[in-house]
This record gives sequence, structure tokens and C-alpha cells, in this order.
Amino acid sequence: MSSSETVQVAIFLEKNGHTAELPGVSYDIASGALLASKNGEILSQAYPELVGASAKLRFDMGPVKIPETGETVRLAGDIPIIQTYSPRYPVSALEQLVRKVGRDITSHVDKFALADTRKVEKLCKSLLLFVTGVIPSGFEIPWDTLLPVVDVFIFVFLVDDKFDEVQEGEDVSKSSWFEMAARFRSMDECEVNEEDSLFRFVEECKRGLRRMENFPGESEPVRRAVEEWLIREGEALEGTAEEKTAAAYLAERRYTSGFKLSCEVLALSLHIAITPEQREDPVFQELEDLWATLAGLANDVYSLAKEVEQGEESNYLLVAGKSGEFSNISTCLTYLLEVLMPRTIQKVKILEEELLLKYDGDENLENYFKLADNSYDAMVKWSPWSGRFGRFKEGSVSMVFTQ
Repeated sequence: MSSSETVQVAIFLEKNGHTAELPGVSYDIASGALLASKNGEILSQAYPELVGASAKLRFDMGPVKIPETGETVRLAGDIPIIQTYSPRYPVSALEQLVRKVGRDITSHVDKFALADTRKVEKLCKSLLLFVTGVIPSGFEIPWDTLLPVVDVFIFVFLVDDKFDEVQEGEDVSKSSWFEMAARFRSMDECEVNEEDSLFRFVEECKRGLRRMENFPGESEPVRRAVEEWLIREGEALEGTAEEKTAAAYLAERRYTSGFKLSCEVLALSLHIAITPEQREDPVFQELEDLWATLAGLANDVYSLAKEVEQGEESNYLLVAGKSGEFSNISTCLTYLLEVLMPRTIQKVKILEEELLLKYDGDENLENYFKLADNSYDAMVKWSPWSGRFGRFKEGSVSMVFTQ
């Protein structure tokens, strides 16, 4: 595979308190495979000592100065990964995927005039890498469902950008999010003004979801998750981060991270259908909150520099770091990476085991857990190359495995 369509980073192994780089070996971010740095040869079976090792992504985005306090935060550390290492292989269809489908998706989205063509093209290619990394081993998204999956992701990213543009007091803009939410949830085809490109794209996304259904209503969890995300994002526009406690911010972040809708659209594409009883189980709902919180926290780490530069305040590090709980944002960052996120991941693993035991190892439930864990892990690994955060330089990201 060409380097333009994969991202390979250095690998470090931690053992007995010592850290050493694996020479001549790189980690393929999209597939999770080990490759020879020189020729790309697959080495996934060459390091059996890595099997079962815990993983984390090591990053260094450099210093970030907080204008209000004058504090300089070194935005660096280790973001923990849920799944331990197991041998994987590069997705052989990736180059074909990017070449054959990426151009078609870009042309398709361009018809709606949602954004600059180059921005859409870059986003499509980036999202294809993300989707490739999310799909669990043994699964494959059919070609005819890839377009509607990417459509939904593009919709979410473009709407998220528009949320950032909404200013305080713009009630008309806020109400449009709620109208969009109602339209997305509805199974009915809604009339749309031809000049309203975003609402036209909503209808296109809905048509794509209906095409993916194996049975009527199978897309309901996706549409409900998108509706909930839009409503929560609209509500989050009320008030400022200064008015929120860290606990209140985390409660909100479970929804605004968009993680749940990401899992649901991918589960639909793979037809991983869990039962209403399982969805309504309080333990499963707690798991959903934990996955989404982890994704939101990782995003807040990556986006801190951008949000400080843009004068935004909605970020866990800014909310909690300025509270009385931490002496400064640097201390808060250390707590988040070394305590809060690892503790949350441990809770995820415990609850997954509890539910699988309760439902007799239900295959669909187990596959949903794999998909959700993969979604978080892939998001952590994909984000530095998504083009949404900047500040990542050559060599500033690596994978670390601990035995």
C-alpha cells in the first residue's frame, strides 16, 4: 500500500519499567498491522510477545499558552486504547477503496454544494481510513452501503463545523438544528427548498439509511442517535463553559461527542442488531455513556490548542482545569490521561463482561462491543491525521505497548 493512503508510526515496547523502540518496524494506523519500515512487509506474526499487551497512543502537540492565566501547557502524553494488541493484517482493499469509492463519494457530495470541493475530497479520504480502522476483523462493509455510511459522517462533521460558527443569541440558527433533528428522525420524505443544501443532504442521508435496511425500521437507532446529537448540540449553545461544572460538562459531552451515532451507523452497515431489551438494560446504557465520554475526552485533548486559538471554551480541560479541583490545566491534563481515561476503560471492560455473562455470550452483543471498542480506538489513532486539529508533526505520534 502506498504511504499516501496509510499512516505508519513508530512502535515502542514498555517492559519492566524500560521503554525501547522496535527497530525497523512501524504500526499501520488504519489496520493495526505491524509492517517492515523499509518495504511494508507484514510482520504481524513476528512479535508474539506483543499479543495481549495494553496499548496507548503517545503524542506531542507542543506548548499551548492559555491567555486568561498565562499558563503554558505542554500538550503531550499517552491516550489509552481499549483493546489489547492482537495480530492484524492490512486491509488489502484499502487502496482500491480510496481510489474507486473516494472519487465517487466526493462527486456525490459535491452535488449538494455543502463545502469547498477540496475540503470534501480530503474529508472523504480521511473518513475512509477511519471506517477501515473501525471495522472488526471478520467483517466487511458492502460496497453499496459505504456511500450512505460516509454520507452520515460527512453530514455530522459539516454540521459540527456550522455549530462552531453559531454565535450566542442566534435563536434562528439554533432552532434550525431542532428542525433538522426532527427531519432526520422522520422516516417520511420531507419537502425541501432546493436552495437549502444542508436540508437536501439530510434527505439524501435518510434515503441511504433506508437502502441499508434489511427490515423496516432497522435504521431507527441511527436516526434517533442523530436526532439526539443535534438536539443536545443545540442545547449546548445555551450558556458558556464558565457556567458549567466539570461533572455537568461530562454529562453533556456524552451526547455532543457524536460517538453513539457513529456506532449506530456502522452497526447498521454491518447489520449488527442488538435487541430492545439489551438496549434498555441500564448496564448497556452506562456502557454507551462511558464509550461516548472517552471519545469526547480524547477529542478535547486533541482540540485544546485549536479551541484556545479560536477563543472557544467548551473543552473538559478548560472547564475542569479552571475549577477549584485542579491547580492548573497541566495538572488536569495529567489526571485525564493517567487516571480518568484508564479508569473509565477498565470500567468498560468490566461492564462488557457483565453483560455478556448476563445474555449468555450473545453474538450480536459481543460484535457490538467489538465495534464500539474499535470505534473509540480508531478515533484516537485517526484523529491526528483527520486534518481537524493541526499541530501534528512528523514523529510526534507513536504507538506504545506495555507488557
